[in-house]
Amino acid sequence: MDGQQRLTTLMLLLRAFYSKFGHMQDKASVSTRQNIEKCLWKTDEFGEPDMSQLKIDSEVATDNDKDEFLDLTDGLTDFAEKDIIDRYKNMIACFINYLQQNNLLKQ
Repeated sequence: MDGQQRLTTLMLLLRAFYSKFGHMQDKASVSTRQNIEKCLWKTDEFGEPDMSQLKIDSEVATDNDKDEFLDLTDGLTDFAEKDIIDRYKNMIACFINYLQQNNLLKQ
């Protein structure tokens, strides 16, 4: 696994956490989600994320790769044939499974 793959995996993991924390409304979860936003997307001068611009710009990823990730971060997940979407869905499933097994998932 090279650096680009590790970075993509980290971004997918952050996106999975971001998605999961979106369903939680307690103060700590809202704060965590806001902190993750700042890791995933570029922010304006007021700290608000611009969800059309990824924080980290890859020099090796194609424009299509970047578009797929932005589609994913926009919540568009009906692209089942795309590898990045499959990896994201798998990561979400593993994350939820871990939380359930360790009684960490709030219902």
